[in-house]
Amino acid sequence: MSRGELEPYPDGPQWSLTTRRIVVIVVSVITLFVVIFVLSGLLTQLVLASLLAFLLQPLIDWLHERLNWPRWLGILLVYLLIAGVTYFIILIGPILLVDSLAQIDLSAISANLDQWLADVAENLSTVTILGTTVDLSPVIDAIAQAPSPSPDGALLEVILGTVAAAAGALGVVISIVSFVFFTLLIAVYLSGSATRYVGSALRLFPESSRPEVRVLGSRVNQVWNDYVRGQVIMALIIGSTTWLVTWLLGVPGSFVLGLIAGALECIPTFGPIIATIPAVIVALFQGSTRFDMPNGLFALVVIGAYLLIQQLESSIIAPKVMGSSVLLPPIIVLLAITAGLQVWGVLGAIIAVPVVATFRTVAGFLWRKAVPDAG
Repeated sequence: MSRGELEPYPDGPQWSLTTRRIVVIVVSVITLFVVIFVLSGLLTQLVLASLLAFLLQPLIDWLHERLNWPRWLGILLVYLLIAGVTYFIILIGPILLVDSLAQIDLSAISANLDQWLADVAENLSTVTILGTTVDLSPVIDAIAQAPSPSPDGALLEVILGTVAAAAGALGVVISIVSFVFFTLLIAVYLSGSATRYVGSALRLFPESSRPEVRVLGSRVNQVWNDYVRGQVIMALIIGSTTWLVTWLLGVPGSFVLGLIAGALECIPTFGPIIATIPAVIVALFQGSTRFDMPNGLFALVVIGAYLLIQQLESSIIAPKVMGSSVLLPPIIVLLAITAGLQVWGVLGAIIAVPVVATFRTVAGFLWRKAVPDAG
């Protein structure tokens, strides 16, 4: 054997099916532990890349199967298209974003907010509880008269703060570009290896069990297909509708508000509620650019508009866009999102629903195998 060559394995007895399954389970548990507790920083990137690859896979398959293109050419074309769209968004998006943000008068909102807080503080200076009057003015006066920072060295602080902010912004830009670049690379690799992974997974099961395992995989795929693509479509519809409605009502910064509503649509239940808050704040403290009405009344109109959009979403749009495979009872959705937030933050809340729906599908399959009479 020459230098650098590895010694070949000698022929030995084959493992039994039980041994192979035990080894697979042990290795899977160890791998899961390493991924969650050791590589947790890369897990978000891997999940996002997997979702992107899953989202683009039907288009790649269509180019390969219908047009007889080589798979590598379809992958290259699709991801070049995604890169072009991303580049276009980077060019056009900031212009629309800056223009929309410029419509929001933060100084006016801040001044109105300060006045509102002052009125609230004045009303709370004395509180009557069960017939007993409590004087809270010393506490409120102490908060209002809190000492401000000393002006000494203010210029140096401004310079240092500006330099630190610029360095921080540059670091954030580099981090975002690196994150996007490597996420796309991982997604390209996953797209090119998808069929091989599916075949390898099926070979872990006995020949007689592979047809029903293939059906199980198809159902799980349908869960994620309905959810991921449904959420993308829902985000586009709700974001565009919110943009149009707020623009028609004259809410300043309608583009930003539509962007927020579309992005938060990915978080069921809580997302639409959170998206309403900035619109109401802008309406309450800045008013309408189209209609002459009191700000308080306009804020109520904006709340009504958001409620109407949410009702249309839940009763008409969602049933048409989202498949039945991800429909879960509201209490289950609420618990799943809460658990996802606690375990994995925003991304956990986003994927909590399909994860629970997948668990329901797999549990139903296992129950059918364990209790054949259950059907």
